[in-house]
Formats: sequence, structure tokens, C-alpha cells
Amino acid sequence: MTQRSRWVQWRSEWQVRLKALLAKALFSKKDTFVTRTVKKLLGADQVAINDDPDLLH
Repeated sequence: MTQRSRWVQWRSEWQVRLKALLAKALFSKKDTFVTRTVKKLLGADQVAINDDPDLLH
């Protein structure tokens, strides 16, 4: 295992924390301008279309 410098370790920990906060904000039930905008950019505000007949029961 390689040794990381303190700076690299600190930076990677903060990246993880920021990503966790972003995910928490996006997938919460709150409807804010930021969540609507990001979901629209990602295409997550559209209804999923599934035409696969094998999945129909």
C-alpha cells in the first residue's frame, strides 16, 4: 500500500464529504431550485420508459 501525503488525504476526504452532501441534497424530498435544475440537467425529472416485454408480468 502506498503512503499518501497529508494534503492528498485531506483533499480526498473533503471530496467525499462534498459528494455525500450533494447526494443528500439531491435525493432528499425537498423541492428547491438547485435540485430541480440538477435533476433536469441529468434527465432525472423524466418518467422512465421501459418497453421490454420480458419485464412485464
